Amino acid sequence: MSVNRAQRVDLEVVADLIPPQSRVLDVG
Repeated sequence: MSVNRAQRVDLEVVADLIPPQSRVLDVG
C-alpha cells in the first residue's frame, strides 16, 4: 500500500509513543 511520507513519519512517531503491544496490534 502507498503511504505519504508525512503519514509514514506520523505513524513512526505514534508507534514510538504508544506501548509495544499496541504497536504489534497496529502492525499486524
